[in-house]
Amino acid sequence: MENTHNNCEYQHEDVEMTLVSSKGDNIDQETSAKQKDNLRPDDVLQRLGGCGLFQVLLCLVVHCMKLAVAWGMGSNSFFAFVPRWRCSDILPVENVTSGLNNDLVYHNANLTSTTEYWNQKCQLPTGEKCQNFEFEDSIHTIVSRFNLVCDKSWVTASIISMQMAGIGSAFYLSIYCILQGEYVLSKWRSTVIGLPTWAISMCVFTLFAWLIQDWRWVTLIISLGALTSLTAWCFIPESFRWLVARDRFNEARQVVRRLEKLNRRTAPEFDKIVQAFSEETAQSSENYSVLVLFRNKSLLKITLPLMTGWLSLGLISYGIGFGVKKFSGNFFFNLFLFSILSIPSKAIAMYLQNVIGRKYTAVIAFMICLIGGCVVGIIQYVDTPNKGALSNGFALAASAGVDAAWGPMQTLTVELYPTVARTTGFGFLSVLARLGAVIGPQFVYLEDYVPGLLYFVVAGISAVSLCCVLCLPETMNTTLVDKLSENEGKQRRKE
Repeated sequence: MENTHNNCEYQHEDVEMTLVSSKGDNIDQETSAKQKDNLRPDDVLQRLGGCGLFQVLLCLVVHCMKLAVAWGMGSNSFFAFVPRWRCSDILPVENVTSGLNNDLVYHNANLTSTTEYWNQKCQLPTGEKCQNFEFEDSIHTIVSRFNLVCDKSWVTASIISMQMAGIGSAFYLSIYCILQGEYVLSKWRSTVIGLPTWAISMCVFTLFAWLIQDWRWVTLIISLGALTSLTAWCFIPESFRWLVARDRFNEARQVVRRLEKLNRRTAPEFDKIVQAFSEETAQSSENYSVLVLFRNKSLLKITLPLMTGWLSLGLISYGIGFGVKKFSGNFFFNLFLFSILSIPSKAIAMYLQNVIGRKYTAVIAFMICLIGGCVVGIIQYVDTPNKGALSNGFALAASAGVDAAWGPMQTLTVELYPTVARTTGFGFLSVLARLGAVIGPQFVYLEDYVPGLLYFVVAGISAVSLCCVLCLPETMNTTLVDKLSENEGKQRRKE
């Protein structure tokens, strides 16, 4: 009887274990099916081609628009160029001889081709200030048009600084990286953001400026280019991640259809796409101000280091760019050289971002700026032999370094901020870069009083930025974060 009772108990236990096991298998199958049905935004992008024809065309349109922006901001170097000039209150003298009545006789044959003719003096021999100026007629800039030399030389730097504070190009520079970054996966993000279209645009601008050499015609061409760029907005779709988050489903459906058509891919059912994006961007319907970047602990940890990096990008880029006019040699050749050298530097940075990561690519770039800035600052301060050639060479290195730093810093910014705060964070940092662009030209003006000042500042701020970037997390090969959380690192996953 006891054996029979024990056998019954064992059989009962076996049945219970079988039922539990069967129930567990059903739960696992349901969970697996649910995970399969619940798509993430990056899964949707993957199924829609990842980086297909749609993304390529979007990239081409956005980067073509950059031509007008690059010309508008890069033209400041040409506008501020100081042609050869002289104080016309001082008579040009080639040979001075004494006449019969001990009067001075001036012989003025072909003096305009000599260095002595362009005296560049602000005072007369009597000590009075020069009132009238003459500039060489082969090139026309705002300096020659408004006599911005001597006690008016500060006006040029101030004009450039005020132009850098303009809002037209700021709108474009604040969104073009985000717009492209949200349509592609991580492995393509560094490429579409870091393409050297700015450098190519500046090379083309240098050619036009060299052929025209008149600031009024250059301004007219830039204005027409900007007007053409405005029409390109008609062909750029809104981010469907943003559209879904704001319940604009009809517009989002149209964007998905364009993606399907151009990429020749079949998208998941639209309801699943809406569910995937709605779950991940549920908070994005709220409007977040700049204050959220400092109130949220996780955002604060990335915002503070990025602030230093972006400020240095603007200051170094436009400080060196505005200072090209002071380098030895032909101005247009120097401007072209500085522009074309940034093409390989940006290409190398694009490659390194997917090899060693965004963070360490930026660190290397700032290290190059640090070394170049130190060397040029010392050379200019102590007035060494071969000062012109050495300054040009190491300034080119510093310029190449900051050009290489733009790509990884922009990519890091797009990937570090969650979708709900990405536009706010990127826009705020773009404003800081503009602030750096406003400050940079002022250091070029102050170099007249403290030789090498600009490059000592470049070295110092590069060192600080280098340390700040090291504090940031790496984002290579990770998906974008959408929700605002105190622990965003846990939301990231490898693609």
